[in-house]
Amino acid sequence: MGIIQLIRSKNKPLVIGPTPPPWGGVSVFIDRLKSATGAEVFRTGELGFAKYLMLALKLMFGKHDLIHLNVVTVKYLTICFLFFRGKRYVMDHNSRAFDKRGLRAQVLVTILNKFDGIIVVSGTIRDAYLDQGVKAPITVESSFLAPNESRAAAILAGYPSSLFEFFGSGKVIVVSGYRLTFVGGRDLYGFDTALRVFKAISHRAPLARLLIIIPECPSNTLEYLNGLISRFEIDSELVYIFGRQGEIWPLFKLASVLIRPTISDGFGISVAEAVHLGCPAIASDVCERYPGVIKYRVFDDRDLETKLFQVLEGDS
Repeated sequence: MGIIQLIRSKNKPLVIGPTPPPWGGVSVFIDRLKSATGAEVFRTGELGFAKYLMLALKLMFGKHDLIHLNVVTVKYLTICFLFFRGKRYVMDHNSRAFDKRGLRAQVLVTILNKFDGIIVVSGTIRDAYLDQGVKAPITVESSFLAPNESRAAAILAGYPSSLFEFFGSGKVIVVSGYRLTFVGGRDLYGFDTALRVFKAISHRAPLARLLIIIPECPSNTLEYLNGLISRFEIDSELVYIFGRQGEIWPLFKLASVLIRPTISDGFGISVAEAVHLGCPAIASDVCERYPGVIKYRVFDDRDLETKLFQVLEGDS
C-alpha cells in the first residue's frame, strides 16, 4: 500500500513534519501530501520544548488513528512512541539518520523497531537501516508527488522581472538547495561545485548562465556565494542568486538544465520535478535517482563538466 493509500485508509490520520516555508524537499512533499489526502498536518521545526509539548498533547487527546512522521530524530520518535497508541509510521527522506554511531544509533534502532512501518525514499537508505539492525517492516517509495501544473502561471507572476531577463540572456543552468549546509566541512548542496564547474565550461559555452536558488539566504550565505564567484573569477553578470521563499518548479520549464551536485542525498525531489517537466537533470550518484536523471560520479568535476556541456550543446 502506497503512502497516499495508507493515509486515506484511516479516519483521522496525522502527518508530522516541516511545511513551507521554507520550500525544501520534505516540506514540499508534505504540502502535496496534504493536498492529495486532506490529512491534518502538525508542523515541526520551531518553538523547541513548547513544540514537543504541543505534539505530545495532540497525540494523547487528538483521537488520531495513524501518524506519519517525517522527522527522524530521537526526540520526535520518542514522543510518538510514548504518547501515541495507534498505527505509527515514519518516513526517512535522507541518508543522515545514522551519520552518528554509538549510543544515539542504538536508541534510534530501539525506537524505530516499535513502529508499525518505516518508509524510505531509496534502497540506499533501506540498506543503511538493515545494516544498523532495524527489524521493523521497511518499504521503499519515492517522495515525488507531481506539482499542480495549472498553478504555474500564478507562481511565475510572483517572480521579479529581472529573473526573466536573466533567462532571456542565455542558457540557464539551475542549482538549488533550501539553505547553505555543511556536512563534514563540505558544502552539502554543492554550490561550490556548481560554481567551479560553471567556470570550467564558460569558455566553451559562452551562453551559459548559472541560477542559484536558495530560499534561506541570509547575509553570511550571500557572502559565501559571492566569495566563491570572486575566487573562481566568474563574471557576476553570468550568475543570478535567487534567495526568496516560494515554489521553484515552474522555472524548470524555462531552464536548459538542472544540476544537483549534492555530496549526500536521499532522493532529490527537485531533479524528479525537472525531469517530469521536461528539463534535463544531472545529479551526483550518491543515491538512487528518478528515472531519466543523468548521474555523474560525485566529487568528479570533470565528469559533471563533460555531461553538463553535452546537455547544453544539445539545447538549441
